[in-house]
Amino acid sequence: MKGPLLRALPVFLGILFLAACSAEQMHKVNNVDYGYYTKKSLTMEKVRPTIERTATRNGWQLSNQKDGSFMGKREWGGGKHNIVVDVLYDLRKFSINYRDSHQMRYDGSWIHNSYNRMVQKLEEDISAAVNAL
Repeated sequence: MKGPLLRALPVFLGILFLAACSAEQMHKVNNVDYGYYTKKSLTMEKVRPTIERTATRNGWQLSNQKDGSFMGKREWGGGKHNIVVDVLYDLRKFSINYRDSHQMRYDGSWIHNSYNRMVQKLEEDISAAVNAL
């Protein structure tokens, strides 16, 4: 029995390595400045639809929309995977906070790299869209 177990060990270790590679430290977006610095003409009437439109273009479904915040959900794989975030914003900065996920192997600080890619894309696009106002 020892022989088959020893031959299976490299395969098992390889699978563990690949699984570990798909998880990384969670990307946090806390009070990120849009980058416009001193645009005095910026109002919530301009910022709110710009941020919400940017999120929906990135595939996020929005709910609990209020001035300054909404909840965004992204699903893929036939609903098998999803992430849920809270987006908080004002005239100077914004945050994207983790709320929940399914099939993302979140352990409190590490998460599947798909989460980070989607949140980083949303962060970059929100900054660019508001900065373009």
